Amino acid sequence: MSTLTGLVSCAISSLCFGSMYVGVRIAGDPGDGMVVQWIYIATGAPPFQPFAMLGGLLWAIGNLTAIPIIKTIGLGMGILIWGTVNCVVGWATGRFGLFGVNASTPSSPNLNYLGLVFVIV
Repeated sequence: MSTLTGLVSCAISSLCFGSMYVGVRIAGDPGDGMVVQWIYIATGAPPFQPFAMLGGLLWAIGNLTAIPIIKTIGLGMGILIWGTVNCVVGWATGRFGLFGVNASTPSSPNLNYLGLVFVIV
């Protein structure tokens, strides 16, 4: 896969994922988030994967909290915080070797930390 293909794929997925909850916001009162969960399960259940249950549990908790977060601080701020936390956890996973990933020491640690600051700011 070329770098250009990867960047285009990232841009498309960011656009699509970033607009995931816009329909929920436009539709009116989304309730407490359980309706969104029922819509997800009504589209079909995947095969049973025991190890994936932990990730699924965390994903479901995140979805349950998404609606109250959108109602409290808004869609833009909620997605901003969510994306920032995802970026920082992804950075920490690669930098320090979390979750069984081999740690990767950057060739320029100062630029690495500067990039992290830019992501957070």
